[in-house]
Amino acid sequence: MAVKVDTQKEIVFGSSDPKVSRVLSKKVKDGELRKVAPRIYTTNLIDSLENIVRRNLIDILVYRYPAALISHRSAKEMRPTATGDFFLTNSTTRRVTDLPGITLNFAKGPKASSHDIPFMGMHISGEHRYMLENMQVSRKSGDESRVLPVSAIENKLEQILLTGGEDRLNQYRDELRSVAEELDMQTEFAKINNIISALLSTHDAKVLSTDSAKALAVGSPFDKTRVELFSPPI
Repeated sequence: MAVKVDTQKEIVFGSSDPKVSRVLSKKVKDGELRKVAPRIYTTNLIDSLENIVRRNLIDILVYRYPAALISHRSAKEMRPTATGDFFLTNSTTRRVTDLPGITLNFAKGPKASSHDIPFMGMHISGEHRYMLENMQVSRKSGDESRVLPVSAIENKLEQILLTGGEDRLNQYRDELRSVAEELDMQTEFAKINNIISALLSTHDAKVLSTDSAKALAVGSPFDKTRVELFSPPI
């Protein structure tokens, strides 16, 4: 029986079946496919491999690492950074660099839980988990860092306070505490709790980094977007 390979998709995945492997190897030799990485091929003979990988990254991750969790800043951004870094949580800590233009950064951590989001055969860190994850320390900075700038976390908490009031922010803190206890992330919770306490004016506002959060903490909130709109250009 002839082995058929679906060439209607941009990405074609290999198989442990030697017959399929032989067919794929022949198609590469005949110029019908290009090899992207081990057991990963493309029918696209024109575009750069880097762009092809970026477009199909989630499918590639599902094929290779279905048990992994898209985590940290990647759970919020859902795309590689400008440096090509993408962040996941699995059973080991390692870096994978065999995908053109992409570096997969794996952190060791708990498996997906009921708080996380099923997605195309994988999971994404739920909001409370990625808020805690982004309180971790990163040895790298900028686009290579696995965590978002603390200002992004402050902005999220600030919006909760502005739209839901103190009761909603306190409820959100309780939700974060519960997830932190489940995932053994008490250190991360302590950091984010300091930010929440500062916003609620029960902790020194010096822990805050953004002007809008500091203003809110001392009882003088302002609309950052409107201020920027009416500020003269620099």
